[in-house]
Amino acid sequence: MDQVMFWPFATAMVAIAALVGLPILTWILFRLLAHRERMEMIRRGYATSPPTYPKREVERGLRYAYEPDNVADVQLRRGVTTSFIGFALLVGLSFIGFHDDEFVLGPWLLGGLVPLFAGLAQVVNALLNGAHFGTAGNRFGPRAADQGGPPTLIVPQTESESEKRPPV
Repeated sequence: MDQVMFWPFATAMVAIAALVGLPILTWILFRLLAHRERMEMIRRGYATSPPTYPKREVERGLRYAYEPDNVADVQLRRGVTTSFIGFALLVGLSFIGFHDDEFVLGPWLLGGLVPLFAGLAQVVNALLNGAHFGTAGNRFGPRAADQGGPPTLIVPQTESESEKRPPV
């Protein structure tokens, strides 16, 4: 091969290798990091997936890294977040249709309306499934409505200095 024909061929081969190889290498890297994270969680005593049989998992003494008190409360939290993101997009995209002191509606508003109404649908569904506004999740005690007052923060007890030191 002469010098003129080699460089376009080499450039094309490097480009093809990069387009195919980089996504595969990225996928392998993410899988490796996820595996290491999972092994570390298991080593520290956290269960990495929801239990199929809760009694067995509790008997084995496993804790969960994220265990919601109520699925409806989690859906409510996600719905409110999605609704506000949709509203922010709607406000931001509405400036596209503002020209010469005139506001024109257009299809660009769908970028904000779709997540807004999807979030509102999640909020309505969560409320129909028994979610309550004002619950604070796992870190807080019983609901304010149940106690007649604001929720109290449950602070985990720390080990004393003598328990932290290894035996001599």
